[in-house]
Amino acid sequence: MESGPMIDLHSHTTSSDGQYSPTELVSLAHRAGVTHLAVTDHDTLAGLAEATNAARSIGLALIPGIEISAFIEEKEVHILGHFISEANPGLAQLIAAARIERRARMEQMIGKLNALGLPVTLEQVLTSSSSGSVAASRKPSTVFWGRVDRPSSTAFAWPAKRRSTRSGKRAARPPWPTRRRQG
Repeated sequence: MESGPMIDLHSHTTSSDGQYSPTELVSLAHRAGVTHLAVTDHDTLAGLAEATNAARSIGLALIPGIEISAFIEEKEVHILGHFISEANPGLAQLIAAARIERRARMEQMIGKLNALGLPVTLEQVLTSSSSGSVAASRKPSTVFWGRVDRPSSTAFAWPAKRRSTRSGKRAARPPWPTRRRQG
């Protein structure tokens, strides 16, 4: 019996919080029998060119994607985008805004850690991370830093772009234009 396609529509590389470089991920997926792979790194397209070249060289169909981080009330949600265009200026603006917001949050968390008596600097965090993302770091010295990015943590910092809802809780505005329903 011939097997059909094996499709993975959600994967990450070291360009965000993945464990493998884009080339390594494509190779591992191919060896596992994946025929179609979507690279959907968090708020970045940085790994797509390398992944595309690696996939092309071994005949694997690569689906360009992204995982956009957003907040609804006090819950973080991740929105997958597939078959995206790296040349889309709106997407580039969204990614740039997410990068600025992530850095501001990182600085807030570092300030909170400092207030707790932990002498951590932004430079230490960025140096210890392969991609400049706290979540991307797998080094033992940054495990604690990676864990502070949880709402239950003392050093967690919510994104700045939030507004009140009817319930009195704060909610994030989506980073793209929204339409109000008529009627």
